[in-house]
Amino acid sequence: MSATNGVDPNQAPTLHKREQAGLDAAFGRRRPYSARIRLGALRDLERIDNRLRRGKTGDYLEFVPGTTDPTALADLAARINWYLADRTIPIYVEGASGVEFGPADAPYMDPPLVRDPGWEPRRPPGRPELVVHNVSVTSLFRFATARRKVTIASPWFTERADWGWFQLQRRFGTTRPPTEAESAERLRAGVSAGRSAFILGTGPSAKLVDPDMVTADVRVTCNSVVRNDELVRKLSPDVIAFADPVFHCGPSRYAAEFRRDLIRALGTSDAVPISTDHWVNPVLAGCPEIAERIAVVRLQDDAPWHWPTPGDFSARTTGNVLTLLMLPAALALADRVEIAGCDGRQPGENYFWKHNAATQYSDEMMRSVFVAHPAFFRDRDYQDHYEEHCADLAALIDAGESAGKTVVSVTPSWIPPLAARPASAAAVDHTIS
Repeated sequence: MSATNGVDPNQAPTLHKREQAGLDAAFGRRRPYSARIRLGALRDLERIDNRLRRGKTGDYLEFVPGTTDPTALADLAARINWYLADRTIPIYVEGASGVEFGPADAPYMDPPLVRDPGWEPRRPPGRPELVVHNVSVTSLFRFATARRKVTIASPWFTERADWGWFQLQRRFGTTRPPTEAESAERLRAGVSAGRSAFILGTGPSAKLVDPDMVTADVRVTCNSVVRNDELVRKLSPDVIAFADPVFHCGPSRYAAEFRRDLIRALGTSDAVPISTDHWVNPVLAGCPEIAERIAVVRLQDDAPWHWPTPGDFSARTTGNVLTLLMLPAALALADRVEIAGCDGRQPGENYFWKHNAATQYSDEMMRSVFVAHPAFFRDRDYQDHYEEHCADLAALIDAGESAGKTVVSVTPSWIPPLAARPASAAAVDHTIS
């Protein structure tokens, strides 16, 4: 795909420009300098807010700037209905009352979410706590004059600003993940530890694997594998990992389709779903079928490399599901780990990396994520992200080997620590040559 630039990255574009803006964000030229400026501006605003308001809460949430635009309200409503479905605080948007909108006004969002979220018809009594859903002159003026806490939750401003929605859920939602002890028990009860574990990723080389021939004691897979019913049935996974804030835990059509596929996969297997405490709360609120079954790992920034244990069900924060959940879970359950379908990134690619067509969602679904979360892609340097992933994987494998464990790659990979650890011919008899 090609992309052009031409949309103000600080403003929410009109509907007819949003799809192109999403494609620009995903495949356009990386602009690390402007990304750093926006991130620095956000951090300055957060510091000002913390110093002036010291976390003072309001009597209701007011989303600013106010608007009567159906496309803007449709987008905002979908986010409120997803991230704040379990809220207990009133919400208000100046100008929103009486404006009609529907799924056609935000076609990239999960259609059932595009409805009136219950905002108040008039300004509630008391003092508002502001949520900036679009950074503009008007909303910055309201920020400067606010007397209560302000949260910036704009998917167009910076990636970190988009995560403001998760902060709001943790503060005003009632849903909480299971405790570490509960999560550890769910994994222990649902998966029997064994000598060997098999990890299946979603890279192109995953097509080389014959799931009928996998003999490992523990099978771990992730993400879009759940859309392939036959693969799930044949592989019979013990663990299904997911943790991405936009692809799995957001309000887009893609994320909603993934969750439906995940629920179906869990209905036809005994797998334990596993995720992280950073992003999972909206999923638990919106998908109660998962809530009683999931194991949730507590993330620790810059912690020593380790894997979850019954007494410390945590892992080091990383940017990829392999190092975040899949390999830590496999190391927790087995001493030998075989990895397949984790191809990495070839030189010259203009996206994260390629995927296995048998488990990948359609281009239309992919576009829905790009449009719903443009800053997530626009501010991402794919090459830097990949190099960090390779370094993280090398460090985690080193930690496993220092503990007497073995990690090998059974399919081709561009990732240096996997390319350096190919399995012997005897170990790959479960793959198709």
